[in-house]
Amino acid sequence: MKKHLFLALSLSLLIFTGIAQALSPIDNLEGHYVLIREGKQDTGQYIDLKRISGKKFHVSGFAYWTSTYNPDNVHTGELDHDVTVRSKVFYYSDGIEDYSCHAKVNWKPGKLTVKDNNQCGGMNVTFTGTYIKSKS
Repeated sequence: MKKHLFLALSLSLLIFTGIAQALSPIDNLEGHYVLIREGKQDTGQYIDLKRISGKKFHVSGFAYWTSTYNPDNVHTGELDHDVTVRSKVFYYSDGIEDYSCHAKVNWKPGKLTVKDNNQCGGMNVTFTGTYIKSKS
């Protein structure tokens, strides 16, 4: 009887551990995220996260700034680098120089909150803001 109980408990633990690993939040991190600007989705500014392996992701993205005085005056910026995600906060960096792009990313399922150093593109371009995962 004790042997059967031990086997049942061991099997339950293995199943629970497998389900917990299968439902790890990092598994849902991969995707296309769009900026929320003035309460609306700005599909022109985005961040894409593609899993390479384990906790390693490739980050790509596009940001822009348009002059309020001249709508033809548009500055742009891009993200294109790998990161390792170890917690609910990860850091993006495309170099070590002072003028390199650096960003802190807080994430929870379906949402990224980004704060960059204003060096991720042309003048006035920033990835700073809140992004939500797009369903498409």
